[in-house]
Amino acid sequence: MMNRQIWSIQKMTGTNNITEEDRQRWLEGWTTMMRTYWIEKMNSFSHPVHDTGRLQSSINGMLHPGSITTIEHHFFEYGIFVARGSSPAFAWKTWTAAQGGKVPRSRLGSGHLEFLDPDYRQKHHLNDPKKVGPVWGGKEAGGIPIGPRDWFAKKYVYSLHRLDDFEANFFGVAYNGLLSSALFEMFNGGNTTAKNTLHHLL
Repeated sequence: MMNRQIWSIQKMTGTNNITEEDRQRWLEGWTTMMRTYWIEKMNSFSHPVHDTGRLQSSINGMLHPGSITTIEHHFFEYGIFVARGSSPAFAWKTWTAAQGGKVPRSRLGSGHLEFLDPDYRQKHHLNDPKKVGPVWGGKEAGGIPIGPRDWFAKKYVYSLHRLDDFEANFFGVAYNGLLSSALFEMFNGGNTTAKNTLHHLL
């Protein structure tokens, strides 16, 4: 599932020497650089946010000029859970007849996974790294949980302030402000697991 973050800017009459063409180039550069900033942040952790590379490659931005300029950034929704260090809610059947004959039961993760509990991990030796995959390759799995890796929120808020300052400088006293869907969820929560997770990033 893709996550979409939207910035909307009310277009008014400019009040300084910056031309509309200059403004459009700046907004295009900002839209592109956000992708670069986020990927750099992902790669800066001691355990980089990069396994298959699909999350990084899913990030893209689009600028929609108009009477209200809109900037959209898309990426796979699970990136929010990576940033928060939790999991989305999910339905899970614990056992089937082939796995021991126990009655299947549904369970909602609600953003927390049982196997991340310290006592559970110690009891089942989950903190011990294990090799997975073919004998001639594969990789190491398990070990101490990595925890939150906030590649999104801090870079986002800092850059959003820069965008807001630029627009205020361009429009002057006529500036009506900037609306961010992600910033709204960060402070107000939401009605989905992803939005509630985003709410706890700041």
